[in-house]
Amino acid sequence: VGSRTAMALLLTICKASCIITGSPAEEKEFTVGTETNSEKVPLLLRKIAHNIGTNVLAATARAQFFGRLEFPSTSPGQPTGTISTKTNSIGPFMPMVTRIGTVSKKSSSASKNDEKSYSDQPIRMNAAVIIFCLVYRDIDKLTSCGKAFSYTLPVMLSLMDDVRSINQALGALMLLSFVEASSRIENNEIPSFIENSSSIITKSLENAIQLSSRQDATFLTTICLAQSEWLRLLFNWIPLASKSSLRPTTVHAWMSKAASDNLVAVRKQVQMGGKDKNDELIVGALVAGIDPLLADLASLPNAATIEIARVGLSAILPLIGWRGMSMESRSIQIAALAGLLSLLSGAYPIMTHHGTKIMTEVLILLDRSDKDAIFMRDNDQADKSSDKLRNDELSTESVVSVALHAAAATLVICDKGADTVLSHVQKHGTLQYKRVSQIRNVGEKLQNYY
Repeated sequence: VGSRTAMALLLTICKASCIITGSPAEEKEFTVGTETNSEKVPLLLRKIAHNIGTNVLAATARAQFFGRLEFPSTSPGQPTGTISTKTNSIGPFMPMVTRIGTVSKKSSSASKNDEKSYSDQPIRMNAAVIIFCLVYRDIDKLTSCGKAFSYTLPVMLSLMDDVRSINQALGALMLLSFVEASSRIENNEIPSFIENSSSIITKSLENAIQLSSRQDATFLTTICLAQSEWLRLLFNWIPLASKSSLRPTTVHAWMSKAASDNLVAVRKQVQMGGKDKNDELIVGALVAGIDPLLADLASLPNAATIEIARVGLSAILPLIGWRGMSMESRSIQIAALAGLLSLLSGAYPIMTHHGTKIMTEVLILLDRSDKDAIFMRDNDQADKSSDKLRNDELSTESVVSVALHAAAATLVICDKGADTVLSHVQKHGTLQYKRVSQIRNVGEKLQNYY
């Protein structure tokens, strides 16, 4: 059907839901206004969910996704609203419409049973993802969140276990919606539905990242963000898990493994350089996945990143030296510096052994950024007002600011090794003297924080 017919049908359903709940006057808010269809659809779906209940809408979306949606029974033997096995019952749900000539004659019923229900009907997948993501926006109670999650989980896992990256990203998007809703709810104990599904969701995210590591950057970024936010949710629930079988050491191990695996994958991507939009993949993995995990691990009091420190440095140091002046290159450098700061804090007992190479890489980046700034100032006077030049200048200034902080933190934590390099550069190197003084001044201010 066309967009106008679909919107008219959705509006009719919304009006009917208002009448069922005894509030037909509220339908007027959807009949007027300047909203586009993309803005109206979420409003209408949220209104329908409010009227008929999120559980009914979520259960219907799951049944539609798996191709199990049939007419609800109205027989006296069954409660109203239950799913019936009879296909000739009379009810408000219409069967799936199939255009004439679209069904292959070669396909048999036996082969159909082996196929995933959403493979031949992508609209089932799209509708389920949209509905489930919208359902969580208005949930403010733990019981409602748990019931909705029970319907979401099989759909979400089916998508994340798919071989196509776009389906994996859609499953990750559903998980992000659930995590956002769960984070808003205050509770004194970790919910059982989160505890029971923690292991299988963590494993599914791990497999999805491995499959999508060389695909579209948007898909990889979405899955990495879902993984870091999911593990952060478990990480934040840890203090409440006194009566739970989910222990802090288990969650910390999951976080360390996820960070280590992603760092190894990024290290392999570094060998390919910036071709084929590889830099976008690296930025997405760093910003959405690696940096948040390293930051959470660094907040633990027991230097939790010692075991992955060598892997982290082997991946992050080459990224600090990433060549280029584009926004993607600058983003890689800043994200790598942020990851380095987390590693310095989370693995401080052994960082004294790596102070020389860390300070060397950061100083080289500072020197190159200063030269880039001079190049842009001297060679682009004719195009001074261009947005691209201004963005390049701002990104270079940002890299310099973060690099100064990283160099100062390296000086404080790594002590003699980093100080030896800094003294040598100050005496014999080409780096501006003011940068060395700035690093030492910032280091003095950071003494109380490390």
